[in-house]
Amino acid sequence: MDSATSQRLSISLAATLSLILIHLTLVNSFTEIPTAYEVLEDYNFPVGLLPEEVVTGYKLNHRTGEFSAYLNDSCSVYEGGYRLKYEPTIKGYISNGKISSLEGVSVMFFHKWRKIVEILRRDNHIHFSAGVARDSSRAHRHRRRWLMGTPRMPSVVSFPVVTVPNGIGFILGIAQIVLYAIYWKSKASQNLSDELADERQHKLLIHENSEEYRFNIE
Repeated sequence: MDSATSQRLSISLAATLSLILIHLTLVNSFTEIPTAYEVLEDYNFPVGLLPEEVVTGYKLNHRTGEFSAYLNDSCSVYEGGYRLKYEPTIKGYISNGKISSLEGVSVMFFHKWRKIVEILRRDNHIHFSAGVARDSSRAHRHRRRWLMGTPRMPSVVSFPVVTVPNGIGFILGIAQIVLYAIYWKSKASQNLSDELADERQHKLLIHENSEEYRFNIE
């Protein structure tokens, strides 16, 4: 009798353990932690925002959207004519189609690194806003305008030769150079004013084309 009871208990215990193991396996399969690239897709961003095969982990507060992504080292990538630099730790706030207060990502522009502080998705475009801190006490970030196509004074200027006696030709030549410089300076100032009056930011774009992302200036 005792032997039969012990056998039944052993069978019952084995069955219980089997059910527990099966349950844990199912729970793990359904609660598998997504990768950082999968999280980007969940928030409607392309996986190309992060360098490939360098992310070692991340933290994400699903309630506030605050996140930190960890890379195995700092790295830089060259894409579409622009060089991007990633620090070992990238921080910010993520929501659907928007990453704000971004830290740890920079773009090389006019031989200087500019911090990317915000990323927005609009339709099939990803807009990168670069800026610098203006008031650390208020944590205010000023969006820099990327002025493209501003006219420059040509390095070599050719003028017709005017032959006038008594050195008047030399004076006229100097006057012509001065007027030409004033003209180019005025034209450059006008274009600069037009750019600053325009409320649109010049932003770095990624155009989604299947799995390829190209960077351009809007």
